[in-house]
Amino acid sequence: INLHQLNYLTDRGNRSIQVPELGKLTRTLTRYAITSGGDTPEKDPKDWRLLGSNDGGETWETQDERFDEKFDARLQSRSFTVTNPMPYALYRLQFYSVAVPAKANSIQLAEIEPAYADEPGHPQFSMIVSARGETGPENRVDKAFDGDLGTKWMDSSKSLKRASWVQWYFAGKEKQ
Repeated sequence: INLHQLNYLTDRGNRSIQVPELGKLTRTLTRYAITSGGDTPEKDPKDWRLLGSNDGGETWETQDERFDEKFDARLQSRSFTVTNPMPYALYRLQFYSVAVPAKANSIQLAEIEPAYADEPGHPQFSMIVSARGETGPENRVDKAFDGDLGTKWMDSSKSLKRASWVQWYFAGKEKQ
C-alpha cells in the first residue's frame, strides 16, 4: 500500500499518522442504503447526490440524485438503486439539506451500506472513510459504516441547510 503522512493538531500537540493513499482500486456501486438516526427526524438527510471519481476528487460524476426524500421512522433503512453504475475509485454522498433545517443543529445518520456488482480486485483491502466533519468520538464517520444501528455519524455543519458529505475509497494490498 502506498502511504502518505497526515499531520493533525490535537490537545496534546501535533501528531502524525500514515494513511493509505487513494489508489486505482475501483468498485462498481449498484445500490446503497441509508439508515436514519435514532433521535430527531429533523436531522435526517433530505437532498443528496451520490458521486464517483477516478481522479482523486478533482472531478465528480453524478451516479444518483435524490430530492425531498423522507424517512418515516427512526432507524429506518431505505435502499436506492444506481441506474447506470460505473466503476469508481472514490465515492461521495454529498448531502445538500436535512429534513427540517430550521430545527436541526446537525445532519445525522445511523448507517450507509454500499452494495457492489464486483468483488475487489485485491484479496486484501481496506475501506477508508472521511467526512466534512463529525461531532466528537461517539459520532465519527466510521460509525456510519460499522453495521451497528446503535451508533451514528453526525456533523454539526454550520451551513443553513446543514450540508455535508461522506466519502470512501478502497486501499488494497498489491497481489504478490
